[in-house]
Amino acid sequence: MSSIPADAGDLALTVAGEMGATVTFYASEWLEVIDRARTRIDASRPGSQPVSIGIQLNANKLCGCFETGFIGTYEEFMQRFEDDFRPEELGIDVQAFVGLLKAVDYVGVSAYVAVDDPTSIRACEFEDLLIRFDKELAFYNTSIDDITSSGTALQLAETGIGGGAGQDGKYPAPDALSAARRPYWGVQGPVKEDHSNDPFQMHKCDAAGVCTDSNEIREYRRYFYEQFSAYLLGEQGGCLYDSAIEAVYLWATGSFDVLELYVPDRGYGDPAVVQTIVDHNAAARLRLNGVVDQVVLAPEPASDPFAS
Repeated sequence: MSSIPADAGDLALTVAGEMGATVTFYASEWLEVIDRARTRIDASRPGSQPVSIGIQLNANKLCGCFETGFIGTYEEFMQRFEDDFRPEELGIDVQAFVGLLKAVDYVGVSAYVAVDDPTSIRACEFEDLLIRFDKELAFYNTSIDDITSSGTALQLAETGIGGGAGQDGKYPAPDALSAARRPYWGVQGPVKEDHSNDPFQMHKCDAAGVCTDSNEIREYRRYFYEQFSAYLLGEQGGCLYDSAIEAVYLWATGSFDVLELYVPDRGYGDPAVVQTIVDHNAAARLRLNGVVDQVVLAPEPASDPFAS
């Protein structure tokens, strides 16, 4: 990081990704790591803006408490916590954990939003995962509002639509409903020569995004990003957290790569979605310059061993 020029722009470092127990049980140690990293990075870049350092958490099962064992549904998991969660007995320092969340510059939440109906996204449905996250924060006597009021920014650190059929990443989803309900499943690697692994069948679309067929998974992805933009810009109205989200980062490996960053010639990119994101960011920057806070959709830097 010391080799990055001082005029290269803002520098951010996320020191933990999708962590649960690692953060809740060792909050003090993480804070020490963050303090050391901040001191070393800033000292190595004199004249630069201070580095921003944050942590990334999952939107649910925040504790990662292995003592609870494997529990079936999320509702059963939450009931177990409501009945039995005693953090001090588990060795969790609640004050240190909340202190960590308030000491970092931002908290990122991994948020693959499952949608019930791919043809009609409910107003504020994008907040379902944040509602879960907030309910779990309450077990530690804090909340999203409490954390952001202290100066810590809230980011959706990882999201997207993968269009995959399973966790193995081998096959595309059979329909839009499957893709909508399990957005975290995708297809690994670039599109095959015969396009059989492309959920979105983008080879049937031209450079402007005009397609010769009507692929329901492709149409859902376009609709998702249109509605996601509207939510982030506060156009749905009455939502709890839209104004609290500072930034959104898109997962960009395999079939999640809607911006076609990894394999431009044989990727999953969609010009229509790219335009939606360009328009969204333009609107967000206008608001940043005098109306409301910035909400920017951007790709998350990540390495993909399957893309080449």
